[in-house]
Amino acid sequence: LIRREKAPAEKIFVLKNAVAPPTAIIRRPRPKLIGAAGRLVGWKNFSRFLRLAAHLSKLDPDYRFILAGDGPLATDLKTEAQRLGLGERILWPGIVPNLEGFYAEIALLVLTSDWEDLPMVVLEAFSHRVPTAMVSNNAERSRLNSEALLLAPEADEAKRSEERRVGKECR
Repeated sequence: LIRREKAPAEKIFVLKNAVAPPTAIIRRPRPKLIGAAGRLVGWKNFSRFLRLAAHLSKLDPDYRFILAGDGPLATDLKTEAQRLGLGERILWPGIVPNLEGFYAEIALLVLTSDWEDLPMVVLEAFSHRVPTAMVSNNAERSRLNSEALLLAPEADEAKRSEERRVGKECR
């Protein structure tokens, strides 16, 4: 910013992402409950999450899904979920101010956004010891190959669900 935008150095502050460790890690994941969380906006690409959910449901009808959050695309995403046949398989809790209960219940967190490097939802999931899968579309995420299941960005949802067997991480 200082060089490119000519911003005065004294006005630039770096705020690093920080996650307070949970007071206690209580994990009682519901088998085959896969979650995502965030503001329901286009660049988060929750449509990808819904398509992945639809393909996983075809592989195993016991999968269930939860999408925590709210935003301008909430109605469109719920309509898309119905169109994809997810119906009662997906929970929509809306805004969840404290995600500790969410992390305690899910067997896997899926990050589907194309734009974010390493968002808070992933850092929080790691701190709660939640297995995490994410589309590996940038250098920052690619470095996490031992911490997360990295999904190929060029693969479609059917290929991801069948070849990567995300369900193995949820058993």
